Amino acid sequence: MKISIKNNNDYEIKMTVELSWDDIKDDYNSQVNKELSNAKVKGARKGRLRGLQKELWLKNNKDYINSSFVDFALNKYFQNALQEKNIVPINQGQVSKLDFSGENSKFGFVIAFEIRPNINNKIPDYSKKVNIKTNRYIATDKDVNKAIEDIRFKHATMKSLNKSSKLKSGHFIHADFTKLDDKGNPILDSILPNHQIKIGEGLFVGDLEKPFINKKIGDIVNIKIDQESREVPYSVKINKIEEQILPELTDKFVKMVDKNFKNIGDFKEKINDNIQFNLDNENKKEFQNKVIEYFIDKTKFSPPKSMVENYKSYLIEDYKSKNQGSYDEEKMNSEFSEISTKNIKWLLVREFLMEKEKVFLKDSEVDSQIEKSIKDSPNYKKDIIKFYNDQSNRDKLKEDMLNNKFFSKLENYFINKTKEIPTDKIKKS
Repeated sequence: MKISIKNNNDYEIKMTVELSWDDIKDDYNSQVNKELSNAKVKGARKGRLRGLQKELWLKNNKDYINSSFVDFALNKYFQNALQEKNIVPINQGQVSKLDFSGENSKFGFVIAFEIRPNINNKIPDYSKKVNIKTNRYIATDKDVNKAIEDIRFKHATMKSLNKSSKLKSGHFIHADFTKLDDKGNPILDSILPNHQIKIGEGLFVGDLEKPFINKKIGDIVNIKIDQESREVPYSVKINKIEEQILPELTDKFVKMVDKNFKNIGDFKEKINDNIQFNLDNENKKEFQNKVIEYFIDKTKFSPPKSMVENYKSYLIEDYKSKNQGSYDEEKMNSEFSEISTKNIKWLLVREFLMEKEKVFLKDSEVDSQIEKSIKDSPNYKKDIIKFYNDQSNRDKLKEDMLNNKFFSKLENYFINKTKEIPTDKIKKS
């Protein structure tokens, strides 16, 4: 068997395979005998053709036999060629220039297919420490006070105000909302009774807030609300006014929130630590994303088209399933093509780097992590076990652990040069 290979680019291969009749005759005769064993002719038992019947059947089914052999031979000799050259294709391949005319003929074909590109010499040298610039945001008293305020709101109580009380921003009302027609008349069956809203929040801010200020129980307010691209008139009858009473920030309160808090100072410190932990996780993500961008930018190769197209198709179908309606197909195709190219490129680089840096994860490590979760939250043991009995959840955990291990390894080569910025100095866009 003669094999010649031509590389069109980083991932496309065109393989030419040629065999003489002596190379294939045993396989050809075996295929003939196989077909004969299944041959059916009137007046003869299946697979028991003799003499003239056999000769006639072979003559009349020459094209069928040759076609059957070609199907067999293409698969066998292609696999043999791949094994001999130690090549692993990633797609089915396209056959062209098939050369076979039947018994006593040579056999040959050309097949184009894709492989995972060899990027060994394309990976940038990152051994000399690469600086990655990121922003590390620092929690401030403003963040802590906002978090405390949110907690106080969660534990707030409602106090009903009397009929003489005037409505202020921040108050809650229970009101009957009645839709009006263009002439200002109530529309039958359009009343939304005792609907609760907060004045000065959500929809009822600005121009919609002003008409309610200083109103009392029993008052009627006429407003217009944007609905379905037009202003719809409503009559709002105020039935009840409530004031939200926030609990006083005391040692007793913080211990009620969590018995592990010692006092207000400890409460604020723990909240600050939690906020900073989340901010540092964001910095970690930024660092990792910039490391990924570094490799995508510096590793010069083209990812296989078949992998990119398959991934793009998946993204498009996933997007369509989650977003009903019409789509700009051309724009969507362009955007997802770019995303898919980058993602597949990183996938291949990541695989190479993991092998190079000997990053792997044993099942026992995953088991240990699950056991740790159970130990940390013994009251949720059954829930945790049930959750990770789902293979997809276990696989997700494994992938997350592997990713953390991978980037921990890369941190030996990449330096996270952080610029610390207090959150109150973040520029608002």
